[in-house]
Amino acid sequence: MGLPGTGTNDGGDIITTQIGIDLSHRIAPDELSSNDIDYAIRAKLLDLYLTPGAVQVKLRK
Repeated sequence: MGLPGTGTNDGGDIITTQIGIDLSHRIAPDELSSNDIDYAIRAKLLDLYLTPGAVQVKLRK
């Protein structure tokens, strides 16, 4: 059984792809740090949460 929302391009896919594109325009790959990625994702968290049809998956321990 797959995760809900898998197998299609949804709003979250579009946002996260755009995050990667924006980072690639601002920072050279050899200068990209985990902090850059973390900041870029956190800056778009509200957009990700408010994406129509967004499904929050709860992982079991």
